[in-house]
Amino acid sequence: MFSKDTILNLPKDIIINTINRYKGHKRCLQKSDIYQNVKHDEFIDQKSKYFDNGILDSNKKFSVDENINHLTGWVPYIKDKTSILIYNFFSVNYSIRKNLVLKISILKNHKVYFSKFLSLKQYDIIELGKNFFDLKSIKNGIIVVQVYHPKISKKHGGGQFRFWSKYYDEKDNYMATVHSMPLNFKKYTKEKHYGRNYFPNDKISENKNINASLQLDDVKEGDIGLSMGGYNMVLDKQDNPLAIWHMGPAYNIKNESLKIKKYYHCLWIPKNENINPRIIVDNKETFLGDSQEQVLKIKIISDNKIIQEKELKFSNFFESTINEIFQTKFQFDYIIFLEFYSKLFSYLQINYDNKSIGDQVHTHRANFYYDDTNNLKFFNEEKEKNCRKFMHIYFKNNEYTNYLVVHNAKLMNKKKKNIKIRYLDENHIEEVKNIEIEDDKILAIFNLNSLFEDKIKNSKLHKAVIQLESKDYNFDSTIFCHNQNNDKIAIDHLTGG
Repeated sequence: MFSKDTILNLPKDIIINTINRYKGHKRCLQKSDIYQNVKHDEFIDQKSKYFDNGILDSNKKFSVDENINHLTGWVPYIKDKTSILIYNFFSVNYSIRKNLVLKISILKNHKVYFSKFLSLKQYDIIELGKNFFDLKSIKNGIIVVQVYHPKISKKHGGGQFRFWSKYYDEKDNYMATVHSMPLNFKKYTKEKHYGRNYFPNDKISENKNINASLQLDDVKEGDIGLSMGGYNMVLDKQDNPLAIWHMGPAYNIKNESLKIKKYYHCLWIPKNENINPRIIVDNKETFLGDSQEQVLKIKIISDNKIIQEKELKFSNFFESTINEIFQTKFQFDYIIFLEFYSKLFSYLQINYDNKSIGDQVHTHRANFYYDDTNNLKFFNEEKEKNCRKFMHIYFKNNEYTNYLVVHNAKLMNKKKKNIKIRYLDENHIEEVKNIEIEDDKILAIFNLNSLFEDKIKNSKLHKAVIQLESKDYNFDSTIFCHNQNNDKIAIDHLTGG
């Protein structure tokens, strides 16, 4: 046995890890698990030419000085169905005009099965898919992307690198997307209850519910109980990803003592034949107790008028589709306006179902509303803020329509707000639209295929990024890609870098 003095002289992290392991906490992926002590052709140090204008040879093996400033992010990997899209926002937004070094790894059960280095050049938008990964030994796991450059701040984004995973079916139809998450858990972490840890009540029994996390058993059958957070996914019987979303914050029982407040959110649905939005109200996010009643009001708004509304009362977790709630289909474009109660600011979740489960995103706050006489009112006058956030778009044979939805806000002493919608594509082509938004609508909706028609129509390009910029306000905003052939929607909110 070790003496007390020996134990007390051990490094603090070893003592904490030992205690947490004894408590039954789960082993969680660390950066050190990604480092490989293998033979390499070249070592990348602080003064490497690859941080200037040098280009990495993808056929060579590299190793990098891990003391160089870098950021890290991760997403789930499904074999032959996953790509990652990386946008060099540092060159556009942070004046780092030199090449960055990317290290891309795939791990399963904390073991590295794939690792490759690439150069990310100024203004680059790259998508790496099954031809790049060419990995046959595992069916799933997690992708970790690390971006290195001495000029990147160590504190940037809390150490997180933002990129996206995109998911395709076996016919290369674009199905779903999600942004990356940080690699910031302690080595041994306690499992908790997380908000958004649900799976839709699906009538198709062959679908598979999957949870992806940073614990040793990283991709496994979905469980809505205790977890390490991460992502939930729904796959069909061919393992085609139908939906993906990241979980919310861990449940904190202290929030149950907070006062209940009313919140207002909204979202937009395009013209369609089969879209049937599924509304999720998770009491692990609203913190309403088992005995506390939730009152959810749902209004359908079209052409600036409330055309239908429902009030629902329930306790605990709730989910239902718009078709079920209103007993009808809405095949025109419309706004869903939601009133609900929560003990702190929280989100509702929306799955954009069609004939199957659809991709998911959380709602955003509504700043305007229509009163009973259909007059547009605002809740609060907001102070000026600024934003610079972005999201990718996709186009292939004109089958997909991309929409930007901006949540309007009433500003103090201003009737008009100015935004810039910046288009950047994989060929480094850029165009900016300067647009005024007035106080006459809840949402400002832009058909990006029309707005940038000369860039997108008949284009052989497959990818671009839309960046929303404003010095007036930090507008909540979402981009979704609508497959016109089957009403499949891939969706995510815009994000800063």
